[in-house]
Amino acid sequence: MNEPTRDIVKYLIEENTTESWTEALCIAIGMLKDKEGKLLRVFLNDDIPEHIRLVKQIAKSLRGEK
Repeated sequence: MNEPTRDIVKYLIEENTTESWTEALCIAIGMLKDKEGKLLRVFLNDDIPEHIRLVKQIAKSLRGEK
């Protein structure tokens, strides 16, 4: 992850809302690379709204929400 992207993710985490954490996780997942440095394009679901819903579940879990 490059520095500007890292700064954005850090800012979103520091906002400390479920929505901001969801966005930060979506960015981080979108930046995953394989061992050769190629982007993986990982999605939890082919349907983008469903992918975001699942990432939001992860964010809530990390934040200790129900």
